Amino acid sequence: MVHRVNSISNERPALRFGLLSAARVTSYAIAEPAQRVGGVELAAIAARDPSRGLAFAERYGVARVLDDYQALIDDPDVDVIYVATPPVSHLHWTTAALVAGKHVLCEKPSAMNEHETRQMAELAGRYPSQTLFIGYHWRHHPVASMISEAVGSLGSVQHIEAVFTIPEQEKGDFRWDSTLGGGVLMDVGCYPVQWVCHVLGARPTVVSAHMEASPRGDARADVKLTASMERVLPDGSIATATIRSDMSEHSTFSTGLTVVAERGTLWVSNPLSPQSGCEFQVTANGVTRSLDVPLTASFDYQLQSFCGAVHDGARFPTDVADSLQTMQVIDDVYAASGFGHR
Repeated sequence: MVHRVNSISNERPALRFGLLSAARVTSYAIAEPAQRVGGVELAAIAARDPSRGLAFAERYGVARVLDDYQALIDDPDVDVIYVATPPVSHLHWTTAALVAGKHVLCEKPSAMNEHETRQMAELAGRYPSQTLFIGYHWRHHPVASMISEAVGSLGSVQHIEAVFTIPEQEKGDFRWDSTLGGGVLMDVGCYPVQWVCHVLGARPTVVSAHMEASPRGDARADVKLTASMERVLPDGSIATATIRSDMSEHSTFSTGLTVVAERGTLWVSNPLSPQSGCEFQVTANGVTRSLDVPLTASFDYQLQSFCGAVHDGARFPTDVADSLQTMQVIDDVYAASGFGHR
C-alpha cells in the first residue's frame, strides 16, 4: 500500500536546503526524498572533499557547490542547514547555523552526550522562530502512531524486546572511532532506545548493560550491545525491556520490536524503515491480526514534517527535548557497561 506524502503548497516559496556533508545518509535522507516531496530546493552543498561535493551535486541536481561548511551556513540563499557530519561536530555546526538565522535538520544522534544535547536545547530556546529538528525519521512514519495505538489496546506493558543489527562497517568509517561519536549504540542502537521510550511513554531506568569492542576500532568503540531496562508504570507494575544492537564481524541486518502486554502482544518486523517491508501483527485474546503499513519512505514523511514545522509551526515529535531523553538513556547505557559516555 503506497501513499504519496502531500506536497507543500505551490503558493509558498520552496525551502532552500544547504547540505552540510556529502555523506551517504544525505542521499537517502534528503536528496532522494526532495525529488518526491514538493516545496524543497537543494540549493547548495559543502563537503570536506570538494570532489565528493561536486559529484553529489551533479547526481542530485544541487544548484551550487561551496568551498566549506561555514560558507554554506553564511550563504544568504540558504534557509535550512542539514547537518550530516559525525556526531562529534553536531553541536558546533548546529550552533553556527542557528546563530546565522537558519533552520536546522540535524542527523541523529543529536550530539555526543546529554550535556551537549542540553546545550542544543538551551540554544534552540533562544531562537524560537527557527526550527531545530533531529533526524529520527521513523517517528514521522504512520507506523509510530500504529505502535502507540496497538500498545494502548493491550493494557499494561510487561516486556519489550527491541533489536537493530547491521553488517560490519567498512574499515576507516567514523563508526570505529569513539572520539567522533562512533560505536553501535550511537549509530543504530539509538533506535531501539527510542522504540522502548516510545512504547513506555517515558525514560526507562537502565539496570545493566554489556558492550564489546572490536580490534578494528579503538577500545571504546562498541560493536556489540545488550542492555536491560525497566520502568514503573502508573498502575504500579514494572515493565522490563531489553535492547540489542550489533555491527560485529558476523552480524547481519535485522530490526524488530516485540511488546508483551497484559492482554496480548505486538510484533513489528521493521519499525525503522517500513518502506523496505514491514510485518505488523497484534495478538489479543488468542487472535492475531496483521495490519497493512504504508510503504511510503519514512524519510519522505520526515521531510514533509520538517516543512510543516517551518511553514506552519506544526508540532513534531523529534525536537531536541525528545532527543535529550534519548541521549540520557544512551549515556546511562554507556555508564552501566563501563565504557563511559561519549
